[in-house]
Amino acid sequence: MKILFTAVLIISFCQLCFSQTWTQKGAVYPGGGGRATTAFAIPSLGSGYTVCGAPYNHQTWQYDTLSDSWAEEQDFPGGADGTMVGFTINDTGYVGTGVSFGCGFYNEFYMYDPVGNQWTQLASVPGSARGYAVGFALNGKGYIGGGITGCGGVGLNDFYCYDPKTGKWDTIAPYPGKGSGQEAVGFAIGNYGYVGTGDSVGSSSVPQKDFWRYDPSNNTWTKMADFGGGVRGGASGFATCDKGYIGLGYNDASQSVVLNDFWQYDPAKNLWTPIANFGGVARQVAPSFVIGKSCFVTLGVAGNNNTQTDIWEYIQSAKTGFIANSSVCAGKAVSFTDTSDYSPTNWSWNFPGGTPDTSTSQNPVITYNTPGNFDVTLTAWNGCDSATKTISNFITVNPAPLKPVFPKDTSFCGNFNLTLNSGTTGFTYVWSTGDTTHNLTVNTLGKYWVSVSNSCDTVVSDTLNITVDTNTVLTVIPQTVSICPGTNVTLKVSGGGSNFVWSPSAGLSATTGDSVVAAPTISTTYSVRGNDSIGCPGKDSGIVITVIPAPNKPTITVSVTGDSLISSAGSYNQWNFDGTAINDSTRNILIIKGHIRGYYSVTVTNPANGCTTTSDSTTSINQLLAISDQLLVYPNPFNNYITVKINSSAQHVNEWSLQLTDVLGRTLYTEPSLNYSNEIDLSQLAGGIYFITVSNKTGKDVVKVVKE
Repeated sequence: MKILFTAVLIISFCQLCFSQTWTQKGAVYPGGGGRATTAFAIPSLGSGYTVCGAPYNHQTWQYDTLSDSWAEEQDFPGGADGTMVGFTINDTGYVGTGVSFGCGFYNEFYMYDPVGNQWTQLASVPGSARGYAVGFALNGKGYIGGGITGCGGVGLNDFYCYDPKTGKWDTIAPYPGKGSGQEAVGFAIGNYGYVGTGDSVGSSSVPQKDFWRYDPSNNTWTKMADFGGGVRGGASGFATCDKGYIGLGYNDASQSVVLNDFWQYDPAKNLWTPIANFGGVARQVAPSFVIGKSCFVTLGVAGNNNTQTDIWEYIQSAKTGFIANSSVCAGKAVSFTDTSDYSPTNWSWNFPGGTPDTSTSQNPVITYNTPGNFDVTLTAWNGCDSATKTISNFITVNPAPLKPVFPKDTSFCGNFNLTLNSGTTGFTYVWSTGDTTHNLTVNTLGKYWVSVSNSCDTVVSDTLNITVDTNTVLTVIPQTVSICPGTNVTLKVSGGGSNFVWSPSAGLSATTGDSVVAAPTISTTYSVRGNDSIGCPGKDSGIVITVIPAPNKPTITVSVTGDSLISSAGSYNQWNFDGTAINDSTRNILIIKGHIRGYYSVTVTNPANGCTTTSDSTTSINQLLAISDQLLVYPNPFNNYITVKINSSAQHVNEWSLQLTDVLGRTLYTEPSLNYSNEIDLSQLAGGIYFITVSNKTGKDVVKVVKE
């Protein structure tokens, strides 16, 4: 059998151990012994617990991960003092089986309450009393089996399941591994339990490397890939984040070669890979426990058979990474591959500028439609930890060349230079002439095209055909215009040239030259022939001048009262005095009172085109104004009295007479002889409009008055 206290099965359960570095803690284990010690964790308290450590050691110690300190708790009350199985279910510690100094084997099973610091004995493990057994906790139940019994070291492979809800044990399928569960490693991942390594039982104890999975749904064991570190006994093992870990221990029957390596098991791939070696001295039977994101390994026995008292913290720095073809063409898809090294199970990608711009796939495919440089960010996690990586300007999206656009087929007469633009810079250009420049200037007739290419695509322009110009079109400004009768417009050839000849000649100021004045009396289409600025002969497409009809010539009549002029046009009139427009005189009637003597005319405008026609200026108002210039009637309107004053410079006022008529022409009042100032009583009249006519031998004046 095994030599007691030099190697012992350690069962521990780790919640997060993806570390890359080991850090030694300051605390030193103060308890006695330290060989064949069992450990479990109470995550809610942030504490790990070590139990026993032969010989004759039943101590329970709590390690506080926050204060980095040890504290002694209630002693373990069972008979065993080493090689027990320990695990945690729902923040409660469980310890069972084991041996005591002097070849004592036990099947006792205890529960530890960390809040009350109290051990409670439970129903014993079925079967033979044993030590060096293996176990694990899975889905709220505990599993213990294997090991050896009796001083002769009889190997056991029976296995049992404990349900803390009922307090009962059930027998399950026996362990089929070579190590018979002696000093093997056990842990749970997902819905399966795993057991492996350990020593075979027989005439000699030989380390093994086989590894098995237990499925509680059908009570079967399945052989998995052998442990990657080779044969191993007295190893430490734990599971976290859907991965298992085994390390330390020995690989020879004499236990003389003690190791410090650690290996990770991926159940999804059934694959073992090495991780960072243990930071302390190599050792065997070292218990471990996990709090939060930290794994702690402590105690154990080194190769010199010395018990260790140090404690090491193991923290993984999760590394997220990805690869992809970082240079792509616009409109093309990019395949991203996650290269994170801590076996994540969930992913969150951000692809600004991509379609879609986010993804939760492990290896997404993203399309980039817009040229430019774009960041990529990946956050990956495995249920326990996560890491984020951003690479700025990781994706370079190259634009595909656009098809160059040339002018339409064109023609020239004489010398010319035409620059052809191939489009955006940054591509490879090949012209039909063999040139490789971005733009090409041509000065000979022929056919031209260019191909534009980069790593994304090659496009070829349409062919431009340059021929001799045989039909040059001269441009005349304006091409079309409307004028009123009697007006003109200047016609000019745009762009220069020579030898211009205009036709027809009617209405033109000249028939040669690049500029002529046209004043046709009827609508006329003119044309011009000549040579353009480079000497090519040509003609215009026709210059149309439309002569717009003017309004009919108005006539003027004098009102019956003799004080107004009336236009024959009902609207759009403008009265003129001696050829000058009179301000604010646009009605068809012009009241002439107050104007100096002279000649009047009226201009009528066609509002549709602005053309005008003016009447004859034949109306003289000299006689009418002879009296009106010397006469003053006020107030107007009046109430009862109205005053008629004659300028003191007037002669023979006694020969001036006055007559008052109503709107029907009836005479209501007369005064055969006036004075220079005449106040007339008209209180007997009703309110309304009346007319006062003042006459003398040379003329008369009529004044409209209003009685209120």
